[in-house]
Amino acid sequence: MCSSSCPYNYMVKPEKRKHQKKKDLRELKAKLYKLLTFFEMDVKHFYDIPNYYHFMIKYKLPKYQYTIREIRNGAMFLAFASECNLINSINFVNIFLNHLKNSGIDLSQVIIQTDNGSEFSGADKYEKTKVLFTQLKIWVLNMFLFRTGCLILILM
Repeated sequence: MCSSSCPYNYMVKPEKRKHQKKKDLRELKAKLYKLLTFFEMDVKHFYDIPNYYHFMIKYKLPKYQYTIREIRNGAMFLAFASECNLINSINFVNIFLNHLKNSGIDLSQVIIQTDNGSEFSGADKYEKTKVLFTQLKIWVLNMFLFRTGCLILILM
């Protein structure tokens, strides 16, 4: 370790602290995304939560949480279901898009990104894009399946 007068100390950038990194990320998201245009959708399985599992079985509580999260401001839209399947995903997306449309949001600017789980694409790996496209053809303009397994819906 060098002393405080060592020239090496002045050549190396100091590490950013956690609050500085968060501030930078907020600024980057504000520049990249317009408000209420870019969303991520995912499913949380509740059966892996030990404190919830007993009550889930006893009272027949939902086993899955569908989440759509707005990236820029962190707004979350939630739905709960007893089954994790394509039909529940489609119903949630339809309800969500109708809500946006009724709120005056231009759906041509909306992008929903999902992972490539079977709940978003159907079980058959060869029919993934076909199944989701035919079920959501009212809303979907383009759909891309990236190598990373990320499914992005660009809505009209």
